[in-house]
Amino acid sequence: MKSAIIACVATQISTWYAQQLAAVSLADWRSLRSQLERHRINRVEQLRFRRSPADYLTFLEAQLL
Repeated sequence: MKSAIIACVATQISTWYAQQLAAVSLADWRSLRSQLERHRINRVEQLRFRRSPADYLTFLEAQLL
């Protein structure tokens, strides 16, 4: 509920135009997406290890061989 109120107030303070929203560097956006994807993959691997350490280590060993 708080975030909806903040968003409502913030949007009334200033008007955003398409040119302003599209002014983000594509290279910066791709870099950020890459960082977020690496972070997501790390979290997934941590979860797999916590669920079944033996299976995860067997999987890693098979990748190395």
